[in-house]
Amino acid sequence: MIGAGYTQVTAENSEASVAEPAIVYYQRNYREVAKQVVALLKKNGYLSASYRYRFRQGAPIVIELGGPQSE
Repeated sequence: MIGAGYTQVTAENSEASVAEPAIVYYQRNYREVAKQVVALLKKNGYLSASYRYRFRQGAPIVIELGGPQSE
C-alpha cells in the first residue's frame, strides 16, 4: 500500500479473530479512501474485501486482515 501513496501509521494484532478476509473501517469523510484501499486489496488477493463506516476507532482508516482468498 505504501507504493500506492499510502503511509502506514501502526500495525497491531487484533485480540479477536477476524471473521472476514479483509475489511476496511472508515470514519466520516474517509469513504472514498476506504473504497480505494478495498480496490487495492482485491488486486492483491483479498477478493471479498469490503468497507464499513465505524464512528469510534483510533485512526481514520483501520484495516483488518484475515488471509487472502483463493480464486
